[in-house]
Amino acid sequence: MNEETKIKFATISNVVIVCMVLYSTVMALISDGWGFFQYYTQLSNLYGGITASFALHYYVHKIKNPKLVVPEWCKHIRYSSTCCLTLTFLVVVFFLAPQKGGWNGYKTMMFQGISVFTHLLTPILSIVSFLCFEEKALKPLLRYAVIPTILYAVVL
Repeated sequence: MNEETKIKFATISNVVIVCMVLYSTVMALISDGWGFFQYYTQLSNLYGGITASFALHYYVHKIKNPKLVVPEWCKHIRYSSTCCLTLTFLVVVFFLAPQKGGWNGYKTMMFQGISVFTHLLTPILSIVSFLCFEEKALKPLLRYAVIPTILYAVVL
């Protein structure tokens, strides 16, 4: 896949991520109120939406000017948010859904309501977009990936 096509796919992916996060955030705030902020899932999705909007800004400009380079800080925060969303996805798949009773747990945790966005679609699209289409940091640093999770653990 050539670079121009990757940039277009990265742009589209980030638009979809931002839209899914906006929708799921509004719906979660309506149903949970300020309790929304106690869940790692919601926070990681919000973080993913914010970082996708930054990346989107640069990819839109990169379509117009292919020589533009996405800043390293933007690549680092996309890496970090993708790691957080991956953690959300894996925890649901391997721990939360099975605890809710096999297939019914998966159905409830991954395929109903906003969970389809927060536990399934947003994490998967973020992973695919980051790995397949987006520019990578020259030296991705693990510390950027774990900071949000450590902050969540310390604060809550």
